[in-house]
Amino acid sequence: MIGIGLGVCFVAVIMLYLAPLSIASFSLLLLGIGCAPVFPSLIHETPRTFGPERSSRIIGLQMASAYVGSTITPPLFGLLGTVLGMYWMPLLQMMILLLMILCIGILMRISRSSRH
Repeated sequence: MIGIGLGVCFVAVIMLYLAPLSIASFSLLLLGIGCAPVFPSLIHETPRTFGPERSSRIIGLQMASAYVGSTITPPLFGLLGTVLGMYWMPLLQMMILLLMILCIGILMRISRSSRH
């Protein structure tokens, strides 16, 4: 689910950057649909990734990070949109998406190597 969601996000950000303005709202909808399964899937994988004895604390950290991110991100992107212009928003979203893909890839690699 994580890979499919990130793939949908990737397509949505590309569409947001390249498509005409009339498609932008659909691209944003698609971006939301792509992001929807990522966080719950990561929460679900936490006990398997970090072990059951650590999972409650790590899930708490994940939830706290989600709340802080959802509080800070909208005003930050509003400020960046005001300062840099909305033209740069899809590029910033692509950079964040690529960073998320990299971090999840590293986490999965570490998780697999620690199980063996």
